[in-house]
Amino acid sequence: SISLRERVIETLAYAFVMVALVFDFGRFSSNEINKLAAAKRHVVPDWLTNDWYLGLEKARYDAFNRIAGPLVDHFGFVDAAIIGRLICYVALGYAFHRLRVGLGLGWHWMIGVLVIFLTNQGFVAGGWMAGGFEAKTLAYASLLLAIAAYSRSAPLFGAAWVGVAVSLHP
Repeated sequence: SISLRERVIETLAYAFVMVALVFDFGRFSSNEINKLAAAKRHVVPDWLTNDWYLGLEKARYDAFNRIAGPLVDHFGFVDAAIIGRLICYVALGYAFHRLRVGLGLGWHWMIGVLVIFLTNQGFVAGGWMAGGFEAKTLAYASLLLAIAAYSRSAPLFGAAWVGVAVSLHP
């Protein structure tokens, strides 16, 4: 059994690897500013009322907007993006930890997997799993947690995590 201290250290180690390899210091990721603006509009409905893009229906991102909106409104766009990315990287770090445990791998193997994966994650279609503060990053963490749950023969937890993923990024 892994102690809470070991889980936290491993999760933060994975998050640190993500920060070191993919954190884009000094600028927003490709869709991040759009998503954060929509999240702010979700919690402050009268903000930029004449903006065409923000006036579009964004109900499918309701779960993410409820998380990101208050951060943007309270901290501003830049700080919310930084805080949100760190939250995403810790969520992914924990998901990679649970996946590693579920697959029975050593932590050093997962560090290697992360380095290889993160340096090549946009190889096929230019997409990414760890990048900016967007709904898809938290959805990917949820999907990894679902896979980890299924690998431990815990289908109810797996189904719940799939539900979280779909709620965040339909």
